[in-house]
Amino acid sequence: MRKSIKTYVQRPDVWILAALFLPLLLHLFRFGHLHRLQGAIYPPPVPKISLQAWHQGNMQHQTEAWLKHYAGGRGPMLRLNNEFMYLAYDLARAGGVKTGYHGELYENAYWEDALGIYQPKNLHAAMDSIQIWTRWWNRLEQNGTKMLFIAAPSKAIHRPQNLPNLSHPNANYHWLKTHAPQATTHLLDVQSWFDQAADTAKYPLIPKHGIHWSYYGEQLFLDSLLKRMEALGLKGLPELRFKGIETSHWARFRDDDLEKGMNLIFNRKDEALAYPIPDLKQGTTPPEAKVLVISDSFYWGIFNAGHPSKMFAEHEFWYYYGSRFPKPKQGSSDLLALSPKERRAYLESRDLIIWISTSPNYWKMGLRFLADLHRMAPELGVGNGE
Repeated sequence: MRKSIKTYVQRPDVWILAALFLPLLLHLFRFGHLHRLQGAIYPPPVPKISLQAWHQGNMQHQTEAWLKHYAGGRGPMLRLNNEFMYLAYDLARAGGVKTGYHGELYENAYWEDALGIYQPKNLHAAMDSIQIWTRWWNRLEQNGTKMLFIAAPSKAIHRPQNLPNLSHPNANYHWLKTHAPQATTHLLDVQSWFDQAADTAKYPLIPKHGIHWSYYGEQLFLDSLLKRMEALGLKGLPELRFKGIETSHWARFRDDDLEKGMNLIFNRKDEALAYPIPDLKQGTTPPEAKVLVISDSFYWGIFNAGHPSKMFAEHEFWYYYGSRFPKPKQGSSDLLALSPKERRAYLESRDLIIWISTSPNYWKMGLRFLADLHRMAPELGVGNGE
């Protein structure tokens, strides 16, 4: 007589076997997005099997880490745990993410910056660094290289109302404008522009579940950047037009990059977000300018969209003044692979250098550049930038 399925379901040994083989089954039969984790995921190396490693205990730790990462079901289980912690306790189980009121998400570094934690402790050393910075860029401009500094918007400054214990932000941005206005002579102050437009903008300029400017805000910035570069004398720039605009309560592109990094099960509904359809129309003359962009992650959207190829004759993106990206999706190289002489020659050969940074990264990027400046231009008498 054939046993019914109900008979097997009632047997505890069947449940034990199912639990034992569940990771294997989940590994073999993947369930779409639940397995693909977002954010900075670093797979552990394959364990080295040796008698010495076993005696030292390294092999056991490496094997445990490897199995934990690659065992089937890690993605769904991690997402389930993250979803529970966020729903039950309003906790983000992701490094560097801070939850605010009303479901607002922030990157922790922006909150700390707004509290003034990243401001220089040594005012004299900071002012010396700014003077050296200004002297170098003035020299470049005298030789024909124009400079444009862009203050990208910090979410903790732009939308502080949903952050606890933050009524009056006091970030690097405020410090620099107070103590060193001469360092921001050639400035496109997107932070101030976005803050003033916060209550009147038709759509969010920085999204609720994202780190960077919204796709809508990014297109507005691109339009202003083209106009500023035209005022600086760059030739052959295209005209930015929009074929139309779409709206959605579900984020696209990078508008929910913080939420994606939290690896939840369910997407969160957003406020109404706008998605203009850009169309860069080339003029009668081709682009002529040789441009270098040194930026933090705020430039990735424009770079990956391929816009620079329509705007400039030559272009490179130096990410955090550490990695060189000549073209989108073609990999990078270490900036320091160039000799100091080559780096200086490249800087001096550009028609325009655009420096894009948001408030928490002012000193991170600036000191990295100053540390390199004593190698590129020792005649300035620069220290090591620290």
